[in-house]
Amino acid sequence: MAHEVRKPILVIGHGNDLHSDDGAGRWVPDQIEAMELPNVEVLSIMQLTPEIALDIVDRDLVIFVDASVDTDELRIEDIRPNHDATVMTHHGDPSSLLSLGIGFGRSASKCLLVSVPGPSLG
Repeated sequence: MAHEVRKPILVIGHGNDLHSDDGAGRWVPDQIEAMELPNVEVLSIMQLTPEIALDIVDRDLVIFVDASVDTDELRIEDIRPNHDATVMTHHGDPSSLLSLGIGFGRSASKCLLVSVPGPSLG
């Protein structure tokens, strides 16, 4: 069985396209994917689920993109594993996924959360 070679950068956009501005979390990564950057893999998903932890291990950089009502400008922040996180069922947050992923391989060297202003997520 051949060892899978992962691209060093993973961009994960999440949000619901049916909830007005919440779709921005998926629109941004879709634009990045259209660029066909050689070292970048993109996931555009509705919500963060536990199995995503498998996708983030063994990466140099993981970038989460999400719409947020809590900011009126683009915000970028470092994300660290949340070692106090409980088991996730249907959805989670980036820091919980980082903690969960540690058990599956090398943790991502750097992880960022990009919050895109989304005044209306309804």
